[in-house]
Amino acid sequence: MEGLLFFTKRRAKVFTLDAQFYTTFAAALTHIFVVRILHTSDWHLGQKFMTQTREPEQQMALDWLIQQVLEHQPDALIVAGDIYDVSNPPTGAEEMYYRFLTRMAGTSCQHIVIIGGNHDSPYRLNAPRGLLRALRIYVVGAATDNPEDEIIRLTGPDGQTSAVIAAVPFLRERDFSNITVSGENADDRIRRIQLGIIQHYEQVAAAIGPFDGPVIATGHLFAKGASSHGEQQNIYLGNLDNIAADEFPQRFNYIALGHIHRMQKVGKTEHIRYCGSLIPLSFSEKKDKKGIIIADFDQTGLVNTREIEAPVFRKLVTIKGNLQELEQQLTQLHDPLLPLPCWVEIILTGAPGIALPDRHLREYAEGLHLEILKIKMDYTTASLSEQAPKEDLISLSPDEVFLKKCASAGLTSEKTTALQREFEGLKEWMNEQNFE
Repeated sequence: MEGLLFFTKRRAKVFTLDAQFYTTFAAALTHIFVVRILHTSDWHLGQKFMTQTREPEQQMALDWLIQQVLEHQPDALIVAGDIYDVSNPPTGAEEMYYRFLTRMAGTSCQHIVIIGGNHDSPYRLNAPRGLLRALRIYVVGAATDNPEDEIIRLTGPDGQTSAVIAAVPFLRERDFSNITVSGENADDRIRRIQLGIIQHYEQVAAAIGPFDGPVIATGHLFAKGASSHGEQQNIYLGNLDNIAADEFPQRFNYIALGHIHRMQKVGKTEHIRYCGSLIPLSFSEKKDKKGIIIADFDQTGLVNTREIEAPVFRKLVTIKGNLQELEQQLTQLHDPLLPLPCWVEIILTGAPGIALPDRHLREYAEGLHLEILKIKMDYTTASLSEQAPKEDLISLSPDEVFLKKCASAGLTSEKTTALQREFEGLKEWMNEQNFE
């Protein structure tokens, strides 16, 4: 059968089919897509990478995202947290954010849902939400006492509700104040946080009320079964299992998660997913696939999900070897066709044989389409004291520096956990004050 026209409520497409596919195609007609969601997260606008700005590649990533919106024509765009990298982002990062929202107004996407992540300042995100809501841009920077505040009902051209989004943001520990904390130890606190997350999702699901169409939830947390990198520690501390796949309410047809930068399913489920970040945010992410997820829904729930891989705008590469091997690898990395110069981390092994090997490598790389950001020395012939690992502060997160300081002071795990709690409270207070 040729030239068969397939109509949906959303769009029409022409399919050329032969007879042997007719039965499969006819069965597909019973699944009419009514809603399409584009799921993205973890932009981290304003990130400084070893003092280097990420603005050029982040702008390229957002340009690519606009292209995907134009091509795939989603009904709604979900941004699952960590819009910014710091609570008080640089002006350029805010300009990118609002320029993106302005450009989205010129697309067919009717709704934008944005939730706060652990890196975001809820006050900064929420400040313009009254104005943005008039443009069908819904921002939920933080949880409130009313679950209804997180429920967003998407309407179609006919004015009827086509889908409901439970826009759950990053949940801070103060959001669980209804659960007693008297006399708790470290394990009690971890379980209290887990129960608080589960109960919050249950309350929001219950507040949706009667609705037979697709229900989508969001989240910014570390779900059980997810795979992460060392840099992405549990934002609630303790173990990594904030919530398991089967602990989310069954009401949700799809759960759009943020925080983990690697695109993946949670607990081998099809409908609970991390879309990952748009660009690699550390050298440890250099091999990860980056991109977005398209989720299509029929009148009863999820029909199909697709992963769309983003192009590489700037390569992050770690190379290792002796001086001669490193020179060869640097030459091979030279690719003038790449949009942006490659960023390189170098690990020099063996005795270099020259006085200033780091200067030599930087001079060798002049004229190549790459930038050397970091050079580590790993001398296999050095003394034991010289071989002891040395870490510079620029490569460590504040949490990692804090934990290393506790370890060097010989603190017990119980004392460290107690101090971590105070440290997290201090960081939250600084976020609220918009300190860097």
